[in-house]
Amino acid sequence: MKKFCNSTAAAMLVLGSLAVFFNFYFTTLAGVDGYYHIRHAWIYATQGIFNSAFPWLQYSVVGQLGTDIWYGFHIFLIPFSLLGDLLLGLRLAATVITFAALAGFYTILKKLEIRWPVFWTLLFFFSAPDVNFRLLMVRPHILTFILVLTLFYALVKNRSGKLIFSLSAGVAFIHLAMAWLPILMAIIVNGTQKIVGGKWEIKKNLAGAAGLIVGWLARPEPFSAIKLAYIQVVQLAIEKFNNTPLRFGVELRPGNRLSVVINEILPVAFLIMLAVISLILLIKKHGGQMEKTRKVIMGSSLAISIIFGFITYGVARRAADIWIGFGLVFVGLAISIFYEHYAGVFNKLKIKLVVLASILLLGFTANTLRFTLDYFKNLPPTNAFQESADWLKTHTRPGDIVFNIHWDNFPSLFFWNQHNYYINGMDPIFEYAFNKNLYLEHYFIDIDKVFIYEGEAYTCTTNPCGPGAIISVYDSLKNNFKADYIFIEMARNPIIYKYL
Repeated sequence: MKKFCNSTAAAMLVLGSLAVFFNFYFTTLAGVDGYYHIRHAWIYATQGIFNSAFPWLQYSVVGQLGTDIWYGFHIFLIPFSLLGDLLLGLRLAATVITFAALAGFYTILKKLEIRWPVFWTLLFFFSAPDVNFRLLMVRPHILTFILVLTLFYALVKNRSGKLIFSLSAGVAFIHLAMAWLPILMAIIVNGTQKIVGGKWEIKKNLAGAAGLIVGWLARPEPFSAIKLAYIQVVQLAIEKFNNTPLRFGVELRPGNRLSVVINEILPVAFLIMLAVISLILLIKKHGGQMEKTRKVIMGSSLAISIIFGFITYGVARRAADIWIGFGLVFVGLAISIFYEHYAGVFNKLKIKLVVLASILLLGFTANTLRFTLDYFKNLPPTNAFQESADWLKTHTRPGDIVFNIHWDNFPSLFFWNQHNYYINGMDPIFEYAFNKNLYLEHYFIDIDKVFIYEGEAYTCTTNPCGPGAIISVYDSLKNNFKADYIFIEMARNPIIYKYL
């Protein structure tokens, strides 16, 4: 029994049980993007995997370019879209993604010779509310993270060029907008190898570059896809820097609010700082003798964690899984090195250390679940907007344009109704890149900052609003957006609702 409890099979059983429980316990699903992703997968399954045209977004570069930067992810979801029940397919897909992430993290820790990989994997799962919630989402980001972590292992352990090629191709194929991650990983790992006296593996770096190119090209309209990826990454960063009034999801906002810093950043940052200080003291006492590979793992994982820690704090909270994941790789290896030097002390204090580790894990778990439960309470039900979507299907012509005021309504509307077309979905940057003036007209309607004069509502085509930039909401919807219907949530747009 003891042998089984310490086995990989037991670890997989625990991690699989976690994945099943968290994805089937809640009545809602984590996030709304999954509704779009699985419906898009269903469209590929029913209309052909080479048909990337997407007319459902009429005022977005996604529809204009007719390409798909998440193409590989949608191909991955096709089996789940063919079960006859898309909601069940979503839950199963979420379960598989969660399990793949946890099992992948555990496996890489073992391959990096980090002790107690189950503990570190559980700590990763419960490390922060954002990480826990994202691990339950049907989105490409978590699969990308595991591919990148595996690529990190392949680079630091000097594995075959074929593996590096395949992993790099997988990242670009699944999520083209994240294709810069393997490049950053290679730069950091190669730089660290150079610092510790190693050498650059030119052939393997070229294999990684070739993989990125293949992953990019392995989709319909690849050149349009690279434009879309540029818009989502580079143009979005530029517009954020310029304070363009773009509407963002929470994950694209900086994690610099006090509550986020206290609950999501400081706990893990404290562990990393403690590991750094302890490692410095250990090196001072025993000298800097350490295997080169370990030096590379320690240095590069810490560098990656610090970089993405700053990104999490100052740019976007969605970087949390990378900064915490690589941070725990560093902490786990630091503790493993300590064990090797002080195995006798560890064994002597085994019970106390197990209690301490349990308290640490329970503390992180309690803090994280407190927020995760709130996240799920505030999510829309799985049948959100189904009644409205069904009404539109029944009472409108195919291709009639529905002005969805909020971009985050699109996934649910599209999930239930592909009969109609919509204005925009996914990221607002896609609408902004399509037409800046139209985006601003929409923006003021979105935030419900229109003004009423003699019974007519007005919006603006510039920000800030100025003379000559005013247009009636009616003219904007009817003439500029060619909208046939409008979809509105009264609680979010009381002024527009009252005007209508």
